[in-house]
Amino acid sequence: MHNASLAIEALYLLDSLNYIKFDYDLIKSAIAKSNWQGRFEIVRQDPLVIVDGAHNIDGVKALITSINDIKTLTKVQFNQLIELVKLYFKEIENEILDDDSATSYIYNVEKQLEKHQTLHFFVSEDNGLINGFLLGNTLYNYNSEECSFILELYVSKENRLQGIGRKLVEKFESISKDVIYLTASKDAEKFYRSIGYIATNDIDEDNGNNVYKKNSN
Repeated sequence: MHNASLAIEALYLLDSLNYIKFDYDLIKSAIAKSNWQGRFEIVRQDPLVIVDGAHNIDGVKALITSINDIKTLTKVQFNQLIELVKLYFKEIENEILDDDSATSYIYNVEKQLEKHQTLHFFVSEDNGLINGFLLGNTLYNYNSEECSFILELYVSKENRLQGIGRKLVEKFESISKDVIYLTASKDAEKFYRSIGYIATNDIDEDNGNNVYKKNSN
């Protein structure tokens, strides 16, 4: 994943120099589907068996850290998060992920969190049942403005209209910079307006969604 991170940083640089157009959604989708045999490869779901050819000391340490992080979730909760990620990609990204791809996505997020301290991943649960998540960056550069950015927010359909999304956003806002941006689909715009976000004049070129903004102070 560190190799992927380096490649993404290079793409950011090329985009800033107008050599290419950086497509965040395309890269996110590609990483979610990526599979490197023998490197953190899931060979069985039940029981969970992972094969990793950690070929040096740093590789072994990274493997141990990842496994310890995974153990903070119970097996039931981890499986719930897998299903939630699959629902998110199906409803929001219009993509179908199998269990292995959804699991890889979660592990990839974990590894990015380890590398970038400004990235945050919050999970909502009720009586041990995971029903929503938020991924955000508290140090983001949008149109040359230093801000925070909500990258992903999802609550399962049967748990909506219960204040779960609001609580996830409020938790992110509590650690964010004064200005927070996000892109909102048509279905989500009413929700974001209800919690104080205002539509800007910007349109996300990748997905056509409106860009929303809020001053959190």
